This record gives sequence, structure tokens and C-alpha cells, in this order.
Amino acid sequence: DHSFEEWGEPLVSAPAVTTESAISIEETTANPRGDVTNTGGENPTRYIDYGTSSGSYPWNKNCGVGGTGVYNSNLTGLSPGTKYYFRARAVNSAGTGTGSELSFTTKPNPPTNLSCSVISQTQINLTWSKGSGAEKTLIRRKVGSYPTSVTDGDQVYFDTGTSYNDTTCSCGTNYFYRAWSYKTGAPNSGYSDATSDDNATTLPCGWTGKISGVTNPAKIMGVDVANIAKVKGVA
Repeated sequence: DHSFEEWGEPLVSAPAVTTESAISIEETTANPRGDVTNTGGENPTRYIDYGTSSGSYPWNKNCGVGGTGVYNSNLTGLSPGTKYYFRARAVNSAGTGTGSELSFTTKPNPPTNLSCSVISQTQINLTWSKGSGAEKTLIRRKVGSYPTSVTDGDQVYFDTGTSYNDTTCSCGTNYFYRAWSYKTGAPNSGYSDATSDDNATTLPCGWTGKISGVTNPAKIMGVDVANIAKVKGVA
């Protein structure tokens, strides 16, 4: 009798991978992840494919060769306030495994150059530059100090423009305005981390005088309105 024993290379199959949620999402960086659940007998090269349209992935990040477990992509160079679609992909000599599509939205940049101009005893006009990637701008105000959050103080404005006339002010009052950018689906309930701020005091109650010799005569900041006549250049 004769017996034979055959020895060969272990069979390799395509890897299996799932797509994991993105973490550490900022304005221009994020960490979409994948999870290799089966190497198929050969450690695969792991990727994150991504783009700004569902089902289309013009960019990919090579995350290196590795075994089973979660891997990170740590993407950089993203656009603020933008929705990205991504999937995990793993490749070995036997084939390719892909995960399902997920998405994330980067944070918008904050608004800039918020500026207050006092018009009257009851009106302060606001202008600002919209933050990159912002869908809307939220402006809130308080008397005596700046709002500390997107729920603190009174909401003045929440829309898509770059100017607003606040006509609900009281005479002789110092108002502190703070502006945030907003993007649907972004972290922080959609609001920017940073803000743009300014403050101004409305004309005093009973004020009937004229202001002259000032570049922006209606903007009165940090002035005791009861003694406004003592300000240099005010008549």
C-alpha cells in the first residue's frame, strides 16, 4: 500500500470589511473608519473611499496593510460645512471587500467681522461676513455681557443673509451680540465652534441732540450715555 500526502499553500479569499462611523469631525479634518472582520487568510490593504456625492468616491485614503479590527483614516484637507459620503474597502491578492456607505458633515467656519452701528434709541444695525460652509448665521444678544451659548440670551437673527436691522432695542442700553455659523448635520448641533462678536449702546432715553465730527457717529461703545455730551467731538 502507498499513501500520499499533498501539501499546498493555504487558500486565500477576499477580505470582509464593514464601514464604521466617522469621529473627530472638525472644519477640515475627520476620521472615517473601517473594520476588517475577516482577512481571508492574507492581511489586506485597507482604504477609505470618499466623495461629496452619494455612491461616487473620487478620493481614497490608503490606511496601510493590517489584520482584523478597526482602522483609522484621519482625513485632512476637507472643506468646511460639507457633507461627505464614504465607505471602507479592503484588498488582498484574492479580491476586494467593501463596506456600506455612511456620511458625515464637517463643521462650518465661524462668521467674521460682526459689526454694530447704532441708528437710534431703539435700533442697532448689524453686518457680518458669512462663514465658509455656513448654511445660516445665528445671532443672539444679551445686555451687559456676551451670550455664552447658542441658547443663551435672546435670538436676534437666524437666516442666510449678511445684515440685519435690530429694531427691538431699548434706549440707553448696552447690547452684546454674538454670531455663530450653522450647517445642517454638522457636529455641535450644527453650530460653529468659534464666534464673531461686537457690542454697542443705543442712544440715551430722551436724546434729541446731534452728533458730529465722528466717522461713525451713531456707534457709541463703552460710553456712559448719561454723560454723552462730554465725549470729544459730540455736539
